[in-house]
Amino acid sequence: MERRMLCVDERRGMFKRRRPTTGNPELRGKRIPSRPIVPLLVTALVIVFLGYRIAIGQETLDSFKFSRDAQQGKLVTPVPLNLKDKNPDLVYLGSYLVNVQGGCNSCHTCPTYKGPDPYVTGSAAPINATNYLAGGTPFPGRGVPFRGPTLTAPNLTPDSSGLPGGLTYDDFKDGMQSGHVSSKPGHVLKVMPWPQFRNLYENDLAAIYQYLSAIPPAQPGNCTGNDQSGN
Repeated sequence: MERRMLCVDERRGMFKRRRPTTGNPELRGKRIPSRPIVPLLVTALVIVFLGYRIAIGQETLDSFKFSRDAQQGKLVTPVPLNLKDKNPDLVYLGSYLVNVQGGCNSCHTCPTYKGPDPYVTGSAAPINATNYLAGGTPFPGRGVPFRGPTLTAPNLTPDSSGLPGGLTYDDFKDGMQSGHVSSKPGHVLKVMPWPQFRNLYENDLAAIYQYLSAIPPAQPGNCTGNDQSGN
């Protein structure tokens, strides 16, 4: 019995001596503490994941409104668009600003609607696509007109050079921000609410200009005021 116990003790001692074997003679026989590698890796992965989610979330917050407005602008434009050499998303954003927020059609399309007058029926009416943004709406008694006896809304559709209303972007921007354009020195635009439009972001102005450059050329129809309906 004693001999068996001695053999067991010797074997245990042998096993204990074999465990700490290492290539370094100085460390031979010493117990090497294990390093917490797995917890460190897990922590690093969590930090990277959270940073990625924060970055993606910020990008989503910044781009969500642009994407949503552009999608709505694509749906509401009443005319076919020429997207050649243009940024479609910027054009559709311009459509949203022109047709939804700005209400430009109210004054720059003559007549504004086609079919029954929505202000009488209380239901939506289709926009007059034939004369869309071609101007011609008269505003009698509303300021001093640039030429002619009555102030009328200008044509905003592209001219033969593709410039909306015959305006370069700089002219368009000046008109939206100060009511002045280089083709009419000393004249301040009337009726158009440029004192409010001047607060638009530069990107919004560029989007509106892109949209106006993409709509088809048109000629004004016949009306006696804004927001009118015709057949």
